[in-house]
Amino acid sequence: MVSMLAFGLAVGLVFPPFARLVLGTEEALSPLFFTLCVMAGLMVGGANYGLFSLVVSRNLRRVAAKMARVVEQVGETKASGAACTEDCLIQMTSNDAIGHMELAFNELTLAIAHRVGVDIAVTGLAETLSQSAELDHVAEGLLDASLSCCKAPAGVIYISDGFGFKLKAHRGVDSGEQLPMTLGAAQGLAERAIQNGKVELATDHGMTWFSLSTPFGTLRPKNVALVPLRAEGRTVGLIVLALDAEDLDSRSSEFLSAVSSMGGPSLQNSMLHAKLTELAAIDELTGLLNRRFGMRRLGEEYSRSIRHGVPLSVLMMDVDHFKRFNDTHGHDAGDEVLRVVGNLLDDAVRAGDIACRYGGEEFIIVAPGTGAADAGVMAERVRRKIETTTVKHAGQTMKVTMSIGIATWPMLACSAPEELVTAADAALYYAKEAGRNIVAIQKDPKPMLLRESSDNNRDTAVQPAVVNG
Repeated sequence: MVSMLAFGLAVGLVFPPFARLVLGTEEALSPLFFTLCVMAGLMVGGANYGLFSLVVSRNLRRVAAKMARVVEQVGETKASGAACTEDCLIQMTSNDAIGHMELAFNELTLAIAHRVGVDIAVTGLAETLSQSAELDHVAEGLLDASLSCCKAPAGVIYISDGFGFKLKAHRGVDSGEQLPMTLGAAQGLAERAIQNGKVELATDHGMTWFSLSTPFGTLRPKNVALVPLRAEGRTVGLIVLALDAEDLDSRSSEFLSAVSSMGGPSLQNSMLHAKLTELAAIDELTGLLNRRFGMRRLGEEYSRSIRHGVPLSVLMMDVDHFKRFNDTHGHDAGDEVLRVVGNLLDDAVRAGDIACRYGGEEFIIVAPGTGAADAGVMAERVRRKIETTTVKHAGQTMKVTMSIGIATWPMLACSAPEELVTAADAALYYAKEAGRNIVAIQKDPKPMLLRESSDNNRDTAVQPAVVNG
């Protein structure tokens, strides 16, 4: 305001001399004319200020208020994850310099919202990947984050096993026979994405298996995005997304690029973790679970049995006279016996049963959903299988036998899984005392033999018979 009034005053002071020169009259320098010119200049300056305030300043204040709103919204977005809404934008009022400024402001606001949205999505992905090293959690987290950001109704994720890519998780896809468990040469687009390591997008994707079930029938996606997950220069996983739109917006495209670069190392680390966990869980000699992981699985199955009211049986087994056998024929022969027994137990258990090496020559089978009668049938089958199997080592053909003890919940009122192991061990001890190469079931008040031990069992079968090859 001061500048405009000063400008008007300057015009009022300069105009009388200018009029004197132009008009050639002394009246232009009179005090009255000077006063009138100064007043006119001040009035013009005041009018300019009022016009500026009415037109320009109001629009500038509107822009400033929107700027403050954008700053506030950015803070709210970082805290809540909500994207900037329409109230961050300015409604254009003209096509002049003010209108151009409003247009530039809107473009800047949308660019900021886009950048903040991508950063929030990437930060959320990083937090998801840092929460767990388990392969299932990492794979499902990558798939779910990609589906959410792209608003895709369905998707699948495949991971590399060193020979190909196998299905790991899927969301919203018809999981019938058409859904491929592995990716092969038939999926040319997938092969291209795996090879070049770039996000692929194709309307004509050729994936006839990719369909979505709805109450009104089966819908096919308008487009398919393939996101290779890269680590150390190679593709370790592939996400396939079904899209409702014919193209990806810039935010989704940037996020999928981040998924490709960030998800690959996380997936590779989780695969390595899974491999190390598997190796740590396996007994090197027999190929069965070791005691630590076997007891962990027993605890899980015990909790499940209590929760659902289904029976749970534990079979404790011991190779008869193993120490005598080991001392006579050497530790290498003893290791071969344990290796053969481990293979036989692994073949004998059903899907869902758990076989582990408990320690030394002792083994355990955890049989979920198996009552005492069925556990007895299983134990007798295992006993006969081992009894009729020969072990060959260093030119010798050897035969071994096993004693087996069984404990079953809820036939035994156990309050912890360890009590089942203790009861099965007591039944095993009873079987050995009864002559070995026999099965005993723990009952209240004492164990019961599945069959009587014959004299042959007591005198010969209990000792490893050796036949020189």
